[in-house]
Order: sequence, then structure tokens, then C-alpha cells
Amino acid sequence: MIIDEKWLLELLDSPLETQTLAGEDKQAMLIRGVTHLIETDFAGLCQLLYRVDVDEKRLKERLNSSDAPPAEIIAHLLLERQKQKVALRAKYQMGIPKDIPEDERW
Repeated sequence: MIIDEKWLLELLDSPLETQTLAGEDKQAMLIRGVTHLIETDFAGLCQLLYRVDVDEKRLKERLNSSDAPPAEIIAHLLLERQKQKVALRAKYQMGIPKDIPEDERW
């Protein structure tokens, strides 16, 4: 398995209950992936954070104010941001009006 930005994005888009064969939960997998990127591809990690739209100010505040390992903080913020996106999509999802004929829908 190659741990890279693409793998982490796919993991973030998967259901929260995702587990590996070893029983590792999604957050543990993210922590492992983020740790790998910190050690091997920091630019890729920065690109991932930008792509997922993690708030830079919030990230800096959490990193400076917490004793938790950076990978845990980053993984938590990634999951938190994905949950926010899902909630926003659900809130603003528009249904197809029933009174528009099928051939006029786009």
C-alpha cells in the first residue's frame, strides 16, 4: 500500500466506520498516513491540507497549544473539516422540483 496524498484523500472520503483488516479505525489510519507524509513528503502534506481546506490559523493554534503529537492533531483537523463539508452539502443540497417535466431538467 502506498501512503500518499491520493490515498489519504480517498480515506477521508470513505465512511467514518472504515476499518482495515487489522481492525485499525479511520483516525488511526489517518494518523499513520500523516506521520508518513511528515517524515517523507512534507510538501505533499501541505498540499493535502490546502486541498482539504484545513484552516491554517487553527492548525497553528492547535499545534502550539497541545502536547499531542502533530500527526494526531492534523488527522483530527482533517476529519473535522471533512465532517463540516458533509454537513454543509446536506444543508444546501437541493432536490429536483417535482413540477418540472423530465425533459426540461438539467
